[in-house]
Amino acid sequence: MLMANSMQINVNKKYVVSVGIVWTLVCSAVLISYLRDNYQDSLRRVQTQALALSERDVLYRDWAASQGGVYVPESKTATPSPYLELFPEMSVDTVDGHRLSLIVPMHMTRLVLEQDNRLGETISKIASLKYLNPDNAPDAWERSALLQLEQGDEFVSGLVDIAGQSYLRTMRPLYVEAACLECHAAQGYKLGQIRGGVSIAIPFELFPSGRWQHKLWTIGLFFLLWGVGLFGVVLLGRKLDFQVDIASENERLRDHAEMNLNFMSNYDRRTSLPNRFKFEEQLYEIFRQVETSGGFVAVTVLAMGNYKHIVDNYDHSVGDLFFKMMAERVAALLTPG
Repeated sequence: MLMANSMQINVNKKYVVSVGIVWTLVCSAVLISYLRDNYQDSLRRVQTQALALSERDVLYRDWAASQGGVYVPESKTATPSPYLELFPEMSVDTVDGHRLSLIVPMHMTRLVLEQDNRLGETISKIASLKYLNPDNAPDAWERSALLQLEQGDEFVSGLVDIAGQSYLRTMRPLYVEAACLECHAAQGYKLGQIRGGVSIAIPFELFPSGRWQHKLWTIGLFFLLWGVGLFGVVLLGRKLDFQVDIASENERLRDHAEMNLNFMSNYDRRTSLPNRFKFEEQLYEIFRQVETSGGFVAVTVLAMGNYKHIVDNYDHSVGDLFFKMMAERVAALLTPG
């Protein structure tokens, strides 16, 4: 019985370990899937925001190009571009004596982006492979993005580390329009070619999946869920072991009850000597053996005198002890068989 219980407990342990492994795999798969989907969703949201910002910037530039530039009062930021000195009427004077500077489309776009960089958290600029203004010189990522745009891509994006912070960088092309040729025809541009691109970098940590705190909270919650589930699995294993112990105890009590019932049916309760039913059972078995193998059967009946005198003067327990002593003496006198 003990061996059977031990085997069943080992089976329960293997079952609990298997359930724990499956639960761990399920939690790991769900966590990885959640983090991946959340990351992809945040990436799409950042790209959508970058597209909206770049469309706004291109709209500024297209409007200025459609007007051939804009005259504004001359100031520290609004001065004629030194790279377009040959362009006629870069500066004009009004009748009342105010001086106006011509802001060409690309210059206007750059001024707007610089102001946006000062006020916001994004980093925006204009970049070109063939530039006049050194401020428009591309960095390594922008150069690679411009080459992809020239190969036909409409939009380029990627995660880049800037000063230890993760940014999503995007770039969309700026095409040469008719108004652009007035200033840049000497560079060899033709109508419809890519003049450059608007580069925008947005901090990825502005979105939940980009923040380490959000990731740690998510992982912590999943670990809590995993721990609660694993605790439930352990409790299940203990409950199974407890049920095995209960079943084992019930089986032991049943065997004990059957043994007691067998003893009470075949032996005297006080003297533990075989009773009449046991005697008849053994006698029938002897008769069967004799019928099979031949031989004789002798039945001897012994009468015990003075038993009533012993019981009357002492006790039934003494009489029972006397019975047992006489049975042992008779059994000692009998030869085997």
